Amino acid sequence: MSISAARTIVLVIALPASLFCQTNSAAFEVASIKPSEHATPGGRKTDASHAFFDYYQLMPLLRIAFHAERHQIIGPAWLDPERDAKHWEIAATIPEDGTPSQVPEMLRALLVERFGLVNHEEVRPVPVYALVAGPESPKLRKSQIVVASDGTSAPSFSIASTAAGFELKRASVALFAGQLSTYVGRPVLDKTGIEGRYDFTLHFDRTLSASAGGDSSGESPGGSIFAAVGDRGFKLERRTEPMRVIVIDSIRQTPTPN
Repeated sequence: MSISAARTIVLVIALPASLFCQTNSAAFEVASIKPSEHATPGGRKTDASHAFFDYYQLMPLLRIAFHAERHQIIGPAWLDPERDAKHWEIAATIPEDGTPSQVPEMLRALLVERFGLVNHEEVRPVPVYALVAGPESPKLRKSQIVVASDGTSAPSFSIASTAAGFELKRASVALFAGQLSTYVGRPVLDKTGIEGRYDFTLHFDRTLSASAGGDSSGESPGGSIFAAVGDRGFKLERRTEPMRVIVIDSIRQTPTPN
């Protein structure tokens, strides 16, 4: 994905409008932020009293804070992970009256306090792909309900990346559309109206995925994700949709000292 100096990143938030307007009422009891010394990602860990983020850039932190996807922000071009060279380690304590489910809200408060985050909500026209049914019925494999020996059922869905694409188990078509967003450079919206849970296996040439800028009506090169979606009986149509976005008015590249 090429990036120019003037480029901004569009962050589409598929959440209730009240989330954007609410005041951060929850905050970490104490938090330490320092440059990460690790050369590889160390991951994210949360328990009842602590939250830990290792080797995180600001964009992934914003994604967690706003429950958002990577392709969903308007802000400085340097926020794109391909341009941001800074990685951070955050170790924070959850207050006694707090819960792990409040970590995103606490992280938003921390970004405001330490990185000077200022943002607002807007509705803007956003380029998207609409996932629709093709001329023939989509080829879908209904998921089987898996029950373990103790009587518990399998997780609601699972995602696995493969060298040739990806696999989804027990996923809705909407989740399938969301996974496609990762590879086509813009949000994919489910416009099929198909209900139920299905298993999806999609094989495609990753080197063609972002470059095949057409829809899946035949103008994309063979082997691209667009062609693979077409083989499954779907189409990806280019559209512009009005969506709520988070606009990053201001954010510092480095935090205030601990």
